[in-house]
Amino acid sequence: MEKDIFSKIESLNLNVSEEEKTEIMELVCEKIISKLISRVEDEELEKANKIMNEGDDEEINKFLEEKMPDFEEILEEEIENIKKEWL
Repeated sequence: MEKDIFSKIESLNLNVSEEEKTEIMELVCEKIISKLISRVEDEELEKANKIMNEGDDEEINKFLEEKMPDFEEILEEEIENIKKEWL
């Protein structure tokens, strides 16, 4: 997930440092994870935590597709919100 988000941020050609891009990516990840938590049952949270901690991008993406079919829209929305805050 982080690679996808970072790539999206890179494509925006923001005039910010690599460190700031990483901060933006982390903020977007936090917001997406927060929304995911609000959508899943408690027992699914354990599975989500395990997948996230293992860092397997394929499994993370599969889980997100299943639980957040609107992931791309959420990603776009959160990046737009962050851009407004940072610019």
